Amino acid sequence: MAWTPFNFFKYDPTKHDFDSTTFNIKQALNDNWDHVKALIEELRGKAVETEATPTAGSTKALTSGGAFTALTGKQNAPQTAELTMTAAGWSNGQYSLENQYPSEQYDIEIGPSSDATAEQMQAYSAALIPINPDANIVIAKGDVPAVDIPIAVKAVKK
Repeated sequence: MAWTPFNFFKYDPTKHDFDSTTFNIKQALNDNWDHVKALIEELRGKAVETEATPTAGSTKALTSGGAFTALTGKQNAPQTAELTMTAAGWSNGQYSLENQYPSEQYDIEIGPSSDATAEQMQAYSAALIPINPDANIVIAKGDVPAVDIPIAVKAVKK
């Protein structure tokens, strides 16, 4: 199917008298849904084509990103989430995010959330948290935070 513009039927109050017009299920619903289905099948076809023939110099285009990856070329687009590092969650100067983001599956970056208070920001800064490229475990090189800290996590699926 070649790309066609969205030609959905919609009753128009300037053209249709709602008091005398009989609702046409086929025209108003079924035909519109058939058009949506055809467009989705076309997009799926493009995704499969992209999977079969990745662009030069790229990795296989279809991974966990699905059709989004195939159509945008953005492989494994980053996901962001807000979490709370609890004061009680620290053990031996470490805070693990491996349960939520296993390092075999995700690369992550973290930082204090925009919702963090001044006290929470100071605790995060005093922890002297470096980047840990080997695991999704936060290491406090300074003071282990004694307060809960809201963090933003940017995760990219490997």
